[in-house]
Amino acid sequence: MKSHYQLRIIIFIIAFLIPGGALFCAKLEVLKNPSFQLLSGSYDEVHKKQHSFSKQDTKDLRKFAKNYDKKIGLLGLISPKQVRIPHIIHFVWVGPKPFPEKSIENVASWKKYHPDWQLFFWTDSADRPCPIDGMERHLIKEIHFQQLKPYLSLTTNPAEQADMIRDELIYEYGGVYVDHDVRCFRPFTQFHAAFDFYVGIENPHLNSAQGTKILPGNCLFGAKPHHPILKAAMDNVEKLWYKVEKKYPGDTRKDIFNRIIGRTFNAFTLATKEHLNEDGNIDMVLPSSFFFAQKIFRKKTIKKLKRSDHVFASHAFTYLWQGPKPVNAKKK
Repeated sequence: MKSHYQLRIIIFIIAFLIPGGALFCAKLEVLKNPSFQLLSGSYDEVHKKQHSFSKQDTKDLRKFAKNYDKKIGLLGLISPKQVRIPHIIHFVWVGPKPFPEKSIENVASWKKYHPDWQLFFWTDSADRPCPIDGMERHLIKEIHFQQLKPYLSLTTNPAEQADMIRDELIYEYGGVYVDHDVRCFRPFTQFHAAFDFYVGIENPHLNSAQGTKILPGNCLFGAKPHHPILKAAMDNVEKLWYKVEKKYPGDTRKDIFNRIIGRTFNAFTLATKEHLNEDGNIDMVLPSSFFFAQKIFRKKTIKKLKRSDHVFASHAFTYLWQGPKPVNAKKK
C-alpha cells in the first residue's frame, strides 16, 4: 500500500513538475492501460495537450466506452468464418478529376490484407479505369437509390455526392466503405464476423454545428445491408439539407466546407450516436487509435499500439474536395 502511494507521488511529480512529464505519463498509461478515452486522444501526443470535453462530449465518450468494453472481446470469441457484414470493400470516385496517383497504394493495401474479398470501384464514368487490378468497376447508375438520388443533382461537389453515395451503397450491398486516402494495416475479417456495424471516432476536434469533439467518421465504416444507422443517415440528409444551405449559401471555401459537414457528414455522425445497437444489432464505435492514430499519437507509440491490435488503418485527411487554398490565405 505504501509503495503504491509512493508510486503515485512519483507519477504526479513527473507529470506536473518535470518538462515533458505529462507526455511521458500519458504515453506510459496508454501503452499499459489502453482505455477507450486514452485511445481516443484525451491526451494528444502530437500537439502535447490535454483535451477539454463538454458535458455532451463526456456523455458520448462514456456511452461509446461502455459499448466498447462490453463488446470488444467478441473479436477473440467469434469465428472469422462467420460473416455478419459482407466481404466487400467499396471505393467511390466521382467528378471530373482523375483518381489520385498517391492513393493507388492505399487501395492496394486493402487488396493486400483482403485478397479474397470483392473490391468495388464506383464511378460516374465508364471510361475511368480502376486504380488497381482485381477491382470490379461499377457505375453509379447501377445503384438502386432509396432516397438520396434527387440530392446528387443539387450539389456540384464530388465529396458531398460521395458522402450520399456511400450511405446508399452500404445500405443496399453492405460491406465496408473506404475513402481513397485511407491506408490499411491489417485484416478487417474479425470486424465483419463480430459486428453488424462498425466505425471509428475521429481525433478530437470541434464540430461547431454539433457543438462536440466526439465524431464517428464516415471515411471508413462497415455495416450489413439495410442497417438502421444508414437509413437514419439518409433521413438526416433530407432533414438537414435546406436548413444548412440557407445558413451557408456562398461559394467560399468556408461555406462549402460547412455545407458538406452540415448536410452529409453530420447526418451520418448523428445517426450513429442516436441509433447504435437498434433492433438487436451488435454495433461498435471504435476509439480513435484504430483508424486515426497518426493525428494523436507519435510514431513510436503507434508502432506499439499496432502490436497490441489497437491500430488497423490510417486516414490521411487530404481534403482534396476543398480545392486549392487561396494564394493570400493565412496559415493556421
